[in-house]
Parts: sequence; C-alpha cells; structure tokens
Amino acid sequence: TTTAHAVLNGLQYYHHDWAHAAAFVTVPPLRLDPNTPNYLLSLLGNDTLNVVTSDHRPFTTKQKAMGKDDFTKIPHGVPGVQDRMSVIWERGVVCFS
Repeated sequence: TTTAHAVLNGLQYYHHDWAHAAAFVTVPPLRLDPNTPNYLLSLLGNDTLNVVTSDHRPFTTKQKAMGKDDFTKIPHGVPGVQDRMSVIWERGVVCFS
C-alpha cells in the first residue's frame, strides 16, 4: 500500500475546493470507505501487508489544473517519500498502542 492509502480516504475528492480535491488524485484512487485506512494499518500490524511505499509523484496546483475541465487530465500522484516513515509510525504505532 502507499502512505496516502493508509491514512486518507476518498472523501477528499468531494471537497468544495477544486485544488484541494485535485491534490489527492492518485492511482489507484483513494477509497471512499473511511474505514479503509484503519483496515490497511491493521494488515500492516498483523504482517499480512508488509510494504508501504510513497508513490512519490508530487505535482503543483498549476500542474494539477491541467485537468480543471477534464478530470482525466489531472496528473495523478501525491508527495510522500519525505513523510512516509513518520506518518506510518504516528498512525500505525502510536495510535494503535
């Protein structure tokens, strides 16, 4: 899984601010079920899931705006390599301790 999938859900896509929503476009898409991140973290905790990647593909708001009129043209990707370990530690170890 990716860091984004382990801590976020697809409700970000319905934010009233287009730029906010576009910032979370990634492939595969974030899941709408708000329970998905906790489920993925539980799989990490019981060794069913063993790898967390960053899928580090950051784009600026200007770059994401290429898809302003056509969702399919939004570059997909989110930043994540720098924060991956601290986010997983906080959400996966500290919160479940």
